[in-house]
Amino acid sequence: MKRVILVFLLSALIPLANASLPLPQVVSDVGPGGGIITSLQAQAELQNQYLHNQMLREQIAMVQQQEQEANARSSSNNQLTLFNNEYEAQNHCPSDTVVWLNLPTGIWHYKGARWYGNTKHGSYVCKEEALMAGNRGSLNGQ
Repeated sequence: MKRVILVFLLSALIPLANASLPLPQVVSDVGPGGGIITSLQAQAELQNQYLHNQMLREQIAMVQQQEQEANARSSSNNQLTLFNNEYEAQNHCPSDTVVWLNLPTGIWHYKGARWYGNTKHGSYVCKEEALMAGNRGSLNGQ
């Protein structure tokens, strides 16, 4: 008799096990709309927040580094002799090449290039002095 009841109970439970009923999930928190957030959802949300915060920290660090580089260029450009025209610069350094230095970016342009004498905030300088102050030439020749 015990065997029959056990078989009957097992046969009654097998269809329930195969049914597509939602599996119980561990509740970890209540969401902003009052909905239940499962532990897996909470873990995924925390991981997304962590990755987002990590990305923000990296962006902040990059901006701070760019600001430091710009400040270093600015302070080193204070040591440069800036000229309002090409003639004055050539008289200051007769054996050197005169270039146009874009002061905010620290990039110089050669005579005949697109931006030579044509940026809003720039000045004529001696190339060697600009190089010693930590500036660089244009990479694309403009």
